[in-house]
Amino acid sequence: SWPSSCDSPGDYAALAAAVKSPASKGFVLRADGLGRYRYRWGATAVQIYAQPKPGGKTIVSVAHSKLPDAATLEIRRAQWRAALSALAAYLAARD
Repeated sequence: SWPSSCDSPGDYAALAAAVKSPASKGFVLRADGLGRYRYRWGATAVQIYAQPKPGGKTIVSVAHSKLPDAATLEIRRAQWRAALSALAAYLAARD
């Protein structure tokens, strides 16, 4: 599965905990098709966006805010890049 192939298991564990949380509102879908999922990861905030594109494609992006410093930003950026690359590879293999 894509989480096990990802270099950042903490990302997946935080997302899994957020999904199971009673405070979770799930994905919010706007009328224009943009989906957003928000959750807290410790003192930080994560927003995952799913934006539909022509041809049945979707762009998935992550905004991770309230990080304490530039070093943490770079660590999280690398982790999210790995997680999103693993997800893309997993989904491409299913086509």
